[in-house]
Amino acid sequence: MRRPVDTDLPIDWTLTTWEGSRREQLRRWAALPFERTIAALEEMAEWTAALERTRPGERPGDQRAPVCGRSVLPTSQPGSSMGPGTEHLARLGGASFWKMSGGGNDFVVFDNREGWFPKGLPAVVAALCARGSGVGADAVLLLEPASAEGADFRMIYYNADGSEAPMCGNGALCIARFADELGVAGDAGDSGTSVLHFETGAGLHLAALDRERRSRVRLSMRDPKDVRPSLGEIEALGYRRAGFADTGTRHLIVLVDDAASLAVAAAGAALRWHPLFQPAGVNVSFAALRGPREITLRTYEKGVEAETLSCGTGAAAAAILTHLWGLTESPVVVRPPGGLELTVRFERTGEGFGNVTLEGDARIVFRGRLGAGDPAQARAPSAAGTFPNA
Repeated sequence: MRRPVDTDLPIDWTLTTWEGSRREQLRRWAALPFERTIAALEEMAEWTAALERTRPGERPGDQRAPVCGRSVLPTSQPGSSMGPGTEHLARLGGASFWKMSGGGNDFVVFDNREGWFPKGLPAVVAALCARGSGVGADAVLLLEPASAEGADFRMIYYNADGSEAPMCGNGALCIARFADELGVAGDAGDSGTSVLHFETGAGLHLAALDRERRSRVRLSMRDPKDVRPSLGEIEALGYRRAGFADTGTRHLIVLVDDAASLAVAAAGAALRWHPLFQPAGVNVSFAALRGPREITLRTYEKGVEAETLSCGTGAAAAAILTHLWGLTESPVVVRPPGGLELTVRFERTGEGFGNVTLEGDARIVFRGRLGAGDPAQARAPSAAGTFPNA
């Protein structure tokens, strides 16, 4: 071992620990330019897809060719006529689905009560959500049998990148309407409503559907957790106010003067990867006040890694935090860029909040069958069995 000389750089011994090196990784990641962050995420997704396709004894890089410093992985087998992502959709060839929109978010929805959907394959979900080559959506919803006593069904939610999330407010609006359309057991509520109880990764929820206007759904949210009305590290970046709340999904809410002119893609990505919220990450919503009971809201969603047209759990978090900032009172009308307003109601319970509800429209866009009319996509059963209603 050579002896250090005076010109050697000083050693930061904090980086020699696991915690220190991880903190440095997060710092460098947060400092990456937006374009490089997106490129890195795409590269990780490609490697994940490659590992899923690798047979025993093969290496994921065997069929990889470097282009401009990034790995490009084949999306179909040699000689195949299928386009990018089509081989993933071929796994679902013949499966029936509904395309739905809740508050402006759009979803591909499947009835998975027979357990046929191939889970653990993020590339399948990503192919379904891809706009241009797939159905196109912000996420995939599965309706499954309930495991908890008193629940009518369970909602499984996958982000557009294939990662599973515990809860989505607008997705829950849609799954409730979907279950009602399928005739899944529910209760007759008061004042002309149908009531459904269902499970999510964030716990049990109740949804009430208007019998006369069936697209209108009111969802009982869980009580918010870990509510922090002030985040100095974020406010120090120049934002008026910044707070955090877990309303089933983790949300950073930032108060701005004008949400319409904000560059949400860049600002949202930078905050989504801020070291304060790692490693789990956070959804980022930018709220602008329109009145004591009305705000506009734009959201950058992790998992989608882009701005979406709406976010139900984000709307709930924004309503609660703006109330704590002394700006709003329940009920709060939230206007997202998708144009379909959401209404959030809540009650103060000592130092916390209870009886939080989210109300919005859950619309059926169309119903379809994957690969219908395309002879290149042979009907293929999933690993779990054959598709129902095919």
